[in-house]
Amino acid sequence: MVLRILRRSSTPSNQYEIIDNALFTVTTKPELRNPPSPPLTPEEIQKLNLAGASDDKIPIEPLTHSEKWNQYRIISTDEVLRVKMILIDLFRLPDKYDDLGEQMYWFTTGNVIAPLPVKGDKLTP
Repeated sequence: MVLRILRRSSTPSNQYEIIDNALFTVTTKPELRNPPSPPLTPEEIQKLNLAGASDDKIPIEPLTHSEKWNQYRIISTDEVLRVKMILIDLFRLPDKYDDLGEQMYWFTTGNVIAPLPVKGDKLTP
């Protein structure tokens, strides 16, 4: 979910910064659920943020995923931005379970931003 779209005065007019909050849903087969694990510590989170696989996170390939475009209109400029969050990496956290007993995963994501022409703009070839 996009929380804020920023364009800094120090950057070119066609560059944007997206502040977002990713939301994922994971459903585990009932027989694979376990009692909840203690919450992750700041140290564990720092280790998980390091690139690549480790003993703390095992790379996996999703069976399915869907990344849809969302559109946002910037009222002050009448610009419309299309934004799509993309999944870059997906890891399973061994022996870690959420409050509902579901297996925990760690995601790396990014955003693709595609401005649409402002009304009255002409597309150039």
